Amino acid sequence: MAKLFFQIDKDKFQTIVKNCYKNSAKTSKSVLGGLHIVKVKGENKLKLVTTDGNRLCVMTLDELDILEETGNLKPVIIDLEKLAKISFFKFKKGLLHLLQITIDDENGMTISDPMADITDKGKLISGQYPKFEQLIDKKYYQRKTRQSVYVNCDLLCQVLQSTARNFRSQIVELNFDKKDNLAKIYISGKDPDDKFSTTTILMPIQIRGNEDFHNGNF
Repeated sequence: MAKLFFQIDKDKFQTIVKNCYKNSAKTSKSVLGGLHIVKVKGENKLKLVTTDGNRLCVMTLDELDILEETGNLKPVIIDLEKLAKISFFKFKKGLLHLLQITIDDENGMTISDPMADITDKGKLISGQYPKFEQLIDKKYYQRKTRQSVYVNCDLLCQVLQSTARNFRSQIVELNFDKKDNLAKIYISGKDPDDKFSTTTILMPIQIRGNEDFHNGNF
């Protein structure tokens, strides 16, 4: 039996689980309600994949603090609905610091804090997870024509919510054009009957290269 045993900060793990849960289908009866965990072969990395059928989120956990690894762990699907409600998250910050997590393809996920002597489990969901890697263009970030636009996350969420006019589908249209290394983002929405529409403009935001993002040059 292949097994991966590692430790991780409790607050970091809680944030990861909450974000993954937001991006998954809210059901334990389908693989879409699960957290798809893929160990990157030969590296201290985990890919955590979630989808609700409309969006795909791939989170990469780098520099994993691995305590023990046996065999080649196959991808597993963990019930996210149960995982989001594990007992550790009821404790206030600071009571638990490091969690020890074991993942195997027979028992799923075991989460424990050895100092507090608390253990909880994330159960396996059986089934075939969508082949998410086929949806990802691996050469996308290598394109010379690609441009990155950076916006404030909270502001963007507020603008999207206030601009959307179709309350059934919540669809908006995003457009931007490059000019003098500055960009306005035009966000447009309209109601189902086209009786009125809304256009919101996020004022010029500097476009920077991908290397600036990774180097923290803001």
